[in-house]
Amino acid sequence: MKAQRCGVGVRARYVVLLVHHRGDEAPARLGVVASRRVGCAVVRNRGKRRVREWFRRVFTLPVGADIVVILRSGAPDLGYGDLCAELDEALRRALRKAARVGAKRPDA
Repeated sequence: MKAQRCGVGVRARYVVLLVHHRGDEAPARLGVVASRRVGCAVVRNRGKRRVREWFRRVFTLPVGADIVVILRSGAPDLGYGDLCAELDEALRRALRKAARVGAKRPDA
């Protein structure tokens, strides 16, 4: 996926968040990755469901953004509120970093 190759990444304790701006007027897209290191299938799917629900509730996403969330060990064990707080903070940092990097690279 292009977001993983060209996107701007931010690490938090339980997630890694990658953001890539496509440049078109399409709605924002989400990809969620959870390796077996995170836990069994039930645990991984619980974490992915929580991330998708967070994505539905976030209204400040830029148009044309691709967002990839990589769950790390312990993420599904967090409460929903704690996970949302971590994702909100990571998204804020990633968007700020993408704006800085985008200003430096006119080809991005």
